[in-house]
Amino acid sequence: MTGLSHIKEITLFLICYVVYLLTKNLLFDQSTALQNARLIIDIERSLGILIEPSLQGWLLVTSPFLLTICNWLYIITYWPVIFGISLVLYLRDRKSYYYCRNIILINLCMALIFFVLIPVAPPFRSLPNMMDSIQILGPTFYGGPEMSFIYNTTAALPSLHFSWTLIFGIFFFQRVKGFFRGVTVIYPVLTLYIILVTGNHFLLDATLGSGLVAASFYVEIYLRSFKNRLKQTAPNRESHDW
Repeated sequence: MTGLSHIKEITLFLICYVVYLLTKNLLFDQSTALQNARLIIDIERSLGILIEPSLQGWLLVTSPFLLTICNWLYIITYWPVIFGISLVLYLRDRKSYYYCRNIILINLCMALIFFVLIPVAPPFRSLPNMMDSIQILGPTFYGGPEMSFIYNTTAALPSLHFSWTLIFGIFFFQRVKGFFRGVTVIYPVLTLYIILVTGNHFLLDATLGSGLVAASFYVEIYLRSFKNRLKQTAPNRESHDW
């Protein structure tokens, strides 16, 4: 491991983050995102899967405290876990790190297309009977107006929150056994419930996210196979992780 490789990885993720921010209102404004959200609502209602309001409403009546826990889990189980796992893999299993990193980057590239062409507002902004549970019950420091400049507020479709947890769930499901295999299943399932009950995503956001995860794995396999064919045709060429 060299300092240059560390800088390369940090630079790569900074570039991805900047590109992600540039997708915000690139072609359409907030009103388009609300219109698209209403379209998703109509689709889910026609399919009988508009479950987000009932999930949040039931938990709010049953136990606001549990909903507050879900708010915290929404934060903790995403960036802290994603960064934590990535750092451990980077330090201890560089091959696995590159594998997961590549799949996540492929997934992000696909998602960015949707963020630009089909911006979608989250349920709590487009459904009158849903609330932003994080801002109402806490922790209010997360996702407030003062934070809107560091993330895309219309990037609900697809759900990267669910996609990336699903990617890690699939990755570790193939590599662990026993109790830990159960954890790899619970992790994305719990994430799905959390993003719905907090009003941050529609079920269709997660569904599309799942489809893009499958596509990302297949694209990674194809690119790896293509890279191996190049190595065979040019055996003396120095190999680099892409």
